[in-house]
Amino acid sequence: ADVVKARRAGLGAVAIAKTPPTIAAGARAQNAQEPTQAIDPICGMAVVTAGAEHRSLYAGQTYYFCCAHCRHTFEKDPRKYAQARAT
Repeated sequence: ADVVKARRAGLGAVAIAKTPPTIAAGARAQNAQEPTQAIDPICGMAVVTAGAEHRSLYAGQTYYFCCAHCRHTFEKDPRKYAQARAT
């Protein structure tokens, strides 16, 4: 809305600064223990773990995936991919 208002006032292009959201102390402590990125065990792609949509729990370990297809492939034979990741 501020950009439209500025343009209508004839101010041209306006840069809007975005400030990062504040994280509550409890959430910050929890996130400090979790990795920020994980490697998809199917395709090898780096996946941001915070808010990751595609994840699977196997043998007490959370695995993160870039897409539903990789997650589905993992869930067909999780032991195969979990062992490959460990080596």
